[in-house]
Amino acid sequence: MASTFHKTERCFRRYEKVIAEVVKRYPEPLRFKSVKRSSATDAARLNDAMTSFRYENWSSQLVDRRKFVDDVYKQVAIIAEGEEVVICPRAPQDVEVMQVSGQRFAGVVDMPSDDQIRLAIASIDSNVIELPIQLNDLTPEQITLVEQETAQRFNVAVRQDQNHITLL
Repeated sequence: MASTFHKTERCFRRYEKVIAEVVKRYPEPLRFKSVKRSSATDAARLNDAMTSFRYENWSSQLVDRRKFVDDVYKQVAIIAEGEEVVICPRAPQDVEVMQVSGQRFAGVVDMPSDDQIRLAIASIDSNVIELPIQLNDLTPEQITLVEQETAQRFNVAVRQDQNHITLL
């Protein structure tokens, strides 16, 4: 069966360069485009490869094992987003909840980058973050980006006020 492949050295080797890049860049997010498989499949197999590397002790000249085990493994979220896979730091379990005008938020981001907007949307869509995120001081292009990114996502709602957007 295919499931025996999921945690093999062969599976790890398929994603070894990606894992090395994740470890090298951590805590910066990393994204890659899925080519031969769907992004959901690539995300699942990358997760399998990381688990396999962690527990099966495969040797690697590319991956800093100590940093992987101590800093990266269990600290990243692997999210399928459109045709891409995004690997980013998980939201801490004890997310500091902010109160703004009587409403609770997971975060308030002033002048976010396009990647921060995409990650915020993906985090809410995949239930990594369950509280709203407020995005302030968006450009007209970024407002369009939010509209495009949330159009096909049924787990994300958008509320737009005068000078900010709230992702729900």
